[in-house]
Amino acid sequence: MAVEKRQYKNRTTYRAYWRNPYTQKIERGPARDSLKEAKKDDAEIKIKLEFEPAYFLPDDYPTPGKGYTVEQLFGMFLAKKELTPSSRKTFFYHFAVVPDRIKESFAEYLTKEDLKEFENSMREKGLKQTTIFRRINMLRIFLNWSVDEGIIKENPISGYRCKKGENLKLPPPTPGETRAIIENAPKHLKRAVILAYYLGVRPGISELLSLKWEDFDEERKRMRVWSAQKNRSRPWRNIDIVESLFPMMQEWKEEDAKLGAVYIVNYYGKQVKELHRAWRSCKKRAGITRRIRLYDLRHAFATETIAAGADLKAVSDIMGHADTSMIHKHYQHVVDEQKRKVVESVPDILSGIHQRDTKQVLSPHFLYPDKLLLQ
Repeated sequence: MAVEKRQYKNRTTYRAYWRNPYTQKIERGPARDSLKEAKKDDAEIKIKLEFEPAYFLPDDYPTPGKGYTVEQLFGMFLAKKELTPSSRKTFFYHFAVVPDRIKESFAEYLTKEDLKEFENSMREKGLKQTTIFRRINMLRIFLNWSVDEGIIKENPISGYRCKKGENLKLPPPTPGETRAIIENAPKHLKRAVILAYYLGVRPGISELLSLKWEDFDEERKRMRVWSAQKNRSRPWRNIDIVESLFPMMQEWKEEDAKLGAVYIVNYYGKQVKELHRAWRSCKKRAGITRRIRLYDLRHAFATETIAAGADLKAVSDIMGHADTSMIHKHYQHVVDEQKRKVVESVPDILSGIHQRDTKQVLSPHFLYPDKLLLQ
């Protein structure tokens, strides 16, 4: 949903355009002479997409009994299923890469071989195991929904299981790489990187970009973080602010008070909704060519704290996990290394004993018992 501008020789027009939730095709509204009128059309379309999706149902759309393509079922799923904006965006993103052969095939004729071919093509491109599973599972989700709604009789891929593959974990950014990114970052990204690194919060609008100055406790030197929906048992958590970061945050607060900024990560006082483009540009300026995601700063927090000997339950609580299972799952190599350090820290009491035992083992009487008997 947006407004496009069209420039002609003697006239400039504006019109709203959007993606039809049923056909997934781009549709456009009438041409308007003013941007204000086009924005009004765009606002009306947004409301209809949210509350009246049936308005976009094409006249020639298949009716029950004629069969539905995978793409048509996906459109119906998005139009009728209650999804959060972020979930809707994620479904759009992953469905866009599904091969046209699968999208255009009738759901009843979709086979597990089709999915296997799709899976293999993703694996050949070097996609992570989690991404492959997510895309296959996305197909399964809206096909199951179609069965529950009585649109189709059965899910043809209900029993399909992804091949287990190695899920490559990216090394988190080193302190040197993080410092280089901060030095080359614009002000709003600089704040985001520093906070993600020192607080271990989830980057994005769920936590990092929703941090507000009203949740900054200067007296206790800590930050209240309203948790993402992944852990509903703990709606918020307090995170202590390290000494080196605290005075910097006080300076930020003074700057933002003049702008009337509500959110800590802001762009000239306005809330920042995404950082992907700024992150890519900043990495390039910093001379970093390997793949590092903004989310990897959260991994860096966990890796460094665990390696320094922090309690796993404490790290889990700070990061907003319900328990330590995620820590063991994603940072087992760091946990094992830390366990090894713990064992090696036990005072050595065997060095002298070991030497005496060695001498005893190598004594002639022990090696040659027959000589002892001869005596």
